Amino acid sequence: MHATVTVVSDTEHDPYTCYWAELRDVHAVDAANYFIGSDNWTQVEEEPEPEAHPHSASVERDGHPPLHFIAADPTVADTASDALVKILGRGPDSVH
Repeated sequence: MHATVTVVSDTEHDPYTCYWAELRDVHAVDAANYFIGSDNWTQVEEEPEPEAHPHSASVERDGHPPLHFIAADPTVADTASDALVKILGRGPDSVH
């Protein structure tokens, strides 16, 4: 199955995607569990609007509803990117 994980930190001074990768389904579950278990990320129902929530993450898996998360602190996005490298055992497919 196909899955993606995206972490975004979009500020006036530093707009970029911290981490984006296509994953196997099992790795997407590991990525989702990182965000679900974190005190720094809050799960939300709808895809966050960048203007209202500039620091966000999503995990999307074929056949499952997407999971969306928001954070208040931009350093949390960098920390998540580093954690995903460790969890997934590889770097991102794209960094903008």
